[in-house]
Amino acid sequence: AAYEDLKRDRAVIDFEDVLLLTVAILQDRHDIAEQVRAQYQHFVVDEYQDVSPLQQRLLDLWLGDRDNLCVVGDASQTIYSFTGATPDHLLDFRLRHPGATVVKLVRDYRSTPQVVRLANALLAQARGRAADHRLELVSQRPSGPEPAYTEYTDEPAEAEGAARRIRELIDAGVPAAEIAVLFRTNSQSETYEQALADAGVPYQLRGAERFFDRPEIRKAGIALRGAARFGGNDSLLDDVVDLPSQVRAVLSGEGWTSEPPAGSG
Repeated sequence: AAYEDLKRDRAVIDFEDVLLLTVAILQDRHDIAEQVRAQYQHFVVDEYQDVSPLQQRLLDLWLGDRDNLCVVGDASQTIYSFTGATPDHLLDFRLRHPGATVVKLVRDYRSTPQVVRLANALLAQARGRAADHRLELVSQRPSGPEPAYTEYTDEPAEAEGAARRIRELIDAGVPAAEIAVLFRTNSQSETYEQALADAGVPYQLRGAERFFDRPEIRKAGIALRGAARFGGNDSLLDDVVDLPSQVRAVLSGEGWTSEPPAGSG
């Protein structure tokens, strides 16, 4: 209630309000609804297992009496149930759209058969309606090592254990470029960065910010745009003909080198 009062006092709305207000407009103003339906005729909804009743209502109002709809989802991957999301919209799709074509995407191109087999075994333990409709994935990758897991008492111990294992792998000849640590949120990186530094393991951090928002990328982009605009007067480009060489010539002034950074190979 306090949150709603604050929004009213500041005359602002949030994302949920955008959905609510749009639903209200399409319900109450048939002229606007018809205009919107004429403008948007075909719909694709990804992660359909995570739509809420409000989002489904908005979709229904957008569609009207049409069936120009494609949805993609996996009932086993519902993670927003705390916001009211339910896989029932996905599981009941054929009931609402009897003429729909169902395409089961069971080929996994990302993971080895060992990883896919582990995922299938894990999902097989689930119960409930979504579990009754689960897919049995089939890997398209070559065979790889069996997955292993280790338990730790807390996150610092886990980071230290991961750093030790990485150090062992590198010492055994495994290229650093073939080793990655995945974590869920950017706030977790500090613990792992400290553990890797303590273990003497060079690393590169990816995903903490958008690629084109990184300072070095923005700087390179400015240099390339400047060279494209005034390239004829740039002495760096006087003896360079092909585009890749021109790019290398410009970025060499920004510290670019053909040698990979330490720890990347």
